Amino acid sequence: MRHFPGMFACVAACAPSVPGLAQLARMPCGSWAPALSAFVCDDMARRLLNLAEQGEANPLWASRLVQLVSIGEAKRSKSMKIVGILKARMVQAALAVGVTVAPVLAHPGSAVAADLKEVNFSEAVHNLGYINLYVGLHAGIFEKNGLKMNVSAAGGDTQTFAAVLGGSADFAIGDATMAVMSREAGGPGVVVGTVVQRAHYFGVSKTLEPITDPKQFKGLTIVTSPEPNTNYSVAKRMLENAGLKIGTDTTILQVSPGTEIAAMLAGQADMAIAYQPGVASAVDQGAKVVFDFSNYVGPFCNTGIMVLPSTVETDPEMVQALVTSFEEASRMTYADPDFAKKVARAEFPDLPGEVVDAAIDAELQYKIPAETVVVQKDQWKNLMDMQIYLGNVKGTVPFDEVIDNSFAEKAVEKVEG
Repeated sequence: MRHFPGMFACVAACAPSVPGLAQLARMPCGSWAPALSAFVCDDMARRLLNLAEQGEANPLWASRLVQLVSIGEAKRSKSMKIVGILKARMVQAALAVGVTVAPVLAHPGSAVAADLKEVNFSEAVHNLGYINLYVGLHAGIFEKNGLKMNVSAAGGDTQTFAAVLGGSADFAIGDATMAVMSREAGGPGVVVGTVVQRAHYFGVSKTLEPITDPKQFKGLTIVTSPEPNTNYSVAKRMLENAGLKIGTDTTILQVSPGTEIAAMLAGQADMAIAYQPGVASAVDQGAKVVFDFSNYVGPFCNTGIMVLPSTVETDPEMVQALVTSFEEASRMTYADPDFAKKVARAEFPDLPGEVVDAAIDAELQYKIPAETVVVQKDQWKNLMDMQIYLGNVKGTVPFDEVIDNSFAEKAVEKVEG
């Protein structure tokens, strides 16, 4: 499921009489996954459907609920029908009181194509590095280009590309190294665009002063996502380049993606290597940014759009529509920061608005979201140099064999033409 906290908050407000939902909305992030296992999508959908049929669900939450309800891949076939019914009933209730349901945030000039192609899309984790994706979703850009996006968060880089390999997703965004690893192992994978053009990580701490030299990491415990997620890889290479030995000079604590900040705030580490909006949220709780990876690393293909070559061959129109949508959305993100902030607030409704706004300001200030979907060679070289150094890839797949910029270049021509 996508947007655990936002969905539970909306569900609890939509149907406060359902036992357990209000409690779920207030649970800390580390508890969401087990909570989902205990309170599965089917049961929640059935309860909400019953409330909708009885007229007890608040229709003013319908537009948000329609966007947020999403089914985990393992339960997709079992649950899709009842959630489809739920969505339809809630849309009807919303329309009855004049609530607009799609797109959630309209942007001037947005339009929707008559016939939409359904696309299953996997994001590694839900975070504001992917603000261009969310801007495209809220502005109706994907719909304008003929796509109905079903977006779900996989829980990490490995998982998101696995969704493509397994056929449950048409596209994935995450560390594009996954496509290279697959190719070197004799498998498929191609990268058709860039989503994040810088290492979108910041070192955040409640106890440390700003660090200007990586050698100052000596004696510290830092927390990252598990290897081979990108924030771990970036941190490991930086430390080893500084002559520090992992486990002796510096300790890296590996936790589930998205929980780095919580581990640092709980005192398990001196510093969290994290991304937005978690960074801004930590700052709001008294922490501060003490190290900036975006400028330390420089141009960097942090996140790419990955797809199977067979999909490119059998449905190039879909690939083109998706890449063109990302190009348009990336440009809109920089051209209209106020709209990007509205989108970010809608995507992270549990965070204070000023915290989300600060996160977007930082994202754009450091030019973290891709300004264009075209994969730049210097960005790719920095990614590959790091991954070769870490031993994750051998570097045997040339740029032109794993990167297909043809769709991105056509997207630029269309947008600028």
